Amino acid sequence: MSHPATTRDVPDDEPAPAPTADPPAPLVRVTDLEVRVPEGPFLLRSTSLVVRPREITALTGASGSGKTTLLRALVGHLPPGATVSAGTLDVLGHDPSALPGPALRELRRTRIAYVGQDPGSALNPRMKVRRLVAETATDRGDEAVLALLRECRLPTDDGLPDRRPTALSAASSAASPSPARWPAPRTSSSWTSRPPDSTPPCATTSPSCCATSPPGAASPW
Repeated sequence: MSHPATTRDVPDDEPAPAPTADPPAPLVRVTDLEVRVPEGPFLLRSTSLVVRPREITALTGASGSGKTTLLRALVGHLPPGATVSAGTLDVLGHDPSALPGPALRELRRTRIAYVGQDPGSALNPRMKVRRLVAETATDRGDEAVLALLRECRLPTDDGLPDRRPTALSAASSAASPSPARWPAPRTSSSWTSRPPDSTPPCATTSPSCCATSPPGAASPW
């Protein structure tokens, strides 16, 4: 069974941060993490990962190597029956596997999000776009919802906020800042940092997580 591998880069339009005596704390630190089903197979063998502010970290590996399992561990949403059997994980100063329900929901709602390979499948077909966005927004007012859509570079003056997911293109579904389900593993995943006062509007066609920078940390956005 192969292990996920990571690479790092910084946005092309942003200069790499100059070395400092006190580098910012990592957004994510995973150390020798293992996930398995009790008395069953390993879903993720010993893996370590560090995600730092101002960097984009790509997680790559063969199908079945545990990429999606690792990302699900980072958001505290492992498959039924699966548990962290070894190692540690720290996400924005928290261990998602140890957080009580309300604290975990708050973390997901305000600091971190997961967008899967087929984000459109996560959208409730009975709800209109503005309600889907408001469901996870910290400010559910109409103007705040429209501002989030504009931040995702989605039009707000052509009727899109009042459409249902079945009327959206695949790109619009991916860009919508809405909750996502947990799809089957694919070949790559990524993390990016965003300001702590925004709902992470991840837009990607590969499984990904968006984690915000700690307050005061530098961010390319």
